[in-house]
Amino acid sequence: MKKLIVFLVICAVSFAMSAQKSLGNAYGASLSASLDSADVENFEIFVNKAEMLYYNIAVICDSISAPSVTFLLQGKDFDHQSYTNIDTVTWAGTADTSFVFSQESTKQAYRYYNVKATVADGKCGVTTKFQFLK
Repeated sequence: MKKLIVFLVICAVSFAMSAQKSLGNAYGASLSASLDSADVENFEIFVNKAEMLYYNIAVICDSISAPSVTFLLQGKDFDHQSYTNIDTVTWAGTADTSFVFSQESTKQAYRYYNVKATVADGKCGVTTKFQFLK
């Protein structure tokens, strides 16, 4: 009887752990940098899953003194490939802002994601937060 109870507890714990949507180093990852004039910064993350996923990638801009900042979301399957452009946003203004690159209707198969931030003139603080869901 004790063996049956131990077996059922192990099964329940295993099931509960597999039901979580955390994906190792990708879930909840956050990267930050400060950009100066004529600066380009890449915020790259590797998703250690060989399955299709939904994503939400938040970009937070603060301390902006640039006339415009361009953010380009890119993806690729293998580390030796070139990135494919997925979406782009240009922010023109000096007020702090945030926006989300989101794909919740069709799963994506990219294993590498990159947010490329470009400041032509001025400064901007950037934080990116990555979230991936099954």
